[in-house]
Amino acid sequence: MSIINLNFTVGHSNDKDTAPDKYAPANAPGNAQLDWANAENYPDFMFGENYKFFAWMEDVFWRYSAKIIKPELKNGERVFFISKGIDYEYEILLNGGLLLHREGMFTPVEIDLTEMPEGESILEIIIYPVPKAKGRARDRSEADECVKPPVSYGWDWHPRLIPSGLYEECYLEIKPPLYIADAEMRYELSDDLTRADIYLETIIANHNGACGNLRFALYDKNMKIACEYDFGEIGEEETLRSSFVFENPVLWWPNEQGDQVLYLSEFTLSDEDGNTDVKKSRVGFKRCALVRNEGASDRGFPKSADLPPITMEINNRRIFCKGSNWVEPEIFTGTINRDSYEPLIKLARDAHFNILRAWGGCMPSKESFFDLCDEAGLMIWQEFPLSCNNYKNNPNYLRVLDRESRSIIKRVRRHACLAIWCGPTNSLTIGREWTINRTRCGF
Repeated sequence: MSIINLNFTVGHSNDKDTAPDKYAPANAPGNAQLDWANAENYPDFMFGENYKFFAWMEDVFWRYSAKIIKPELKNGERVFFISKGIDYEYEILLNGGLLLHREGMFTPVEIDLTEMPEGESILEIIIYPVPKAKGRARDRSEADECVKPPVSYGWDWHPRLIPSGLYEECYLEIKPPLYIADAEMRYELSDDLTRADIYLETIIANHNGACGNLRFALYDKNMKIACEYDFGEIGEEETLRSSFVFENPVLWWPNEQGDQVLYLSEFTLSDEDGNTDVKKSRVGFKRCALVRNEGASDRGFPKSADLPPITMEINNRRIFCKGSNWVEPEIFTGTINRDSYEPLIKLARDAHFNILRAWGGCMPSKESFFDLCDEAGLMIWQEFPLSCNNYKNNPNYLRVLDRESRSIIKRVRRHACLAIWCGPTNSLTIGREWTINRTRCGF
């Protein structure tokens, strides 16, 4: 595997088919509005009413452009365009030809460009104007038919400043002909916490009929193999599933309840030509449930009544949850990284918190947030990007919500810190019910 970084420029126009008159340097990760403001020397949006200079940017088409040269590919290698997140509705074009049109910012992009022409090509990403439901006031209600976080439409402390663009990494990646398209380890702990049933699922991509060997290993904190599994020879494109028992896993605990023990999960695929593809992630073993308090009202679960009816049970121990609401630390999502999160997570840990409610009015946090919470022992009450709007039974909206929710779940569920999934809070939802569910180890 090798990565080729891309140098983007960005410009804007009033319709999708008209090229911009001018381009400015663009960042990926970044946001189109901030890139343009920096190039044009806009005043700092953090002061006074300077954010109003950005108002016109909601209603234009942003066009990113990057020159790419087809890399030299050996022995059946493939080249892909990869993006971890594009906000919000967009088209991706190569030399003017449409590759993808999608609505939604949480589903990653992977496009095979192996058959691109030799020499130089132009990759373009056209970002549509900010979605706004018709007939709404100029406030967060405009976001009630899209899966774009409504906080940026103007809410409490957040001015109306709506970011869009390449808010996550975008690059080219060269892959061998036989590679791991996806791999995940999940588990379920026994009632007495002494055994973990391990479930493995791996999707293999094979573009030239090569043969290889797939192996799984779980490493402890000292990087010693705690358990392993050999799938054997792989000879075709397929989805592989297997399961086995891991005895006496060391448990992950919330802050001040025990240690935050994290294992390393590693899938390794080696082919007959000596190519190796590896997928890694960290795993923390825990059993998590919502349970009723003694003496709580019987008016229904988990609605609150005369007494708070529920509490958290982690690894069979009832825990008093201490924490606060969590929102994203920056207005422009493309500027958020590990350095943005780390001091805030440290403050929460040092304040003796053990849980954060990740509010649904803003976007689910980036990977580094969950990594830090895994390490700090901060459980996450994760809401979906729904809050305080009347989400109507719009078929297109529900289709996008379904895909985007699946993408969020797939990305977040592997983290030890994840404790609760929650749908909308203080919302009216028509067409679907979202409930707080008991979760074990991210299922």
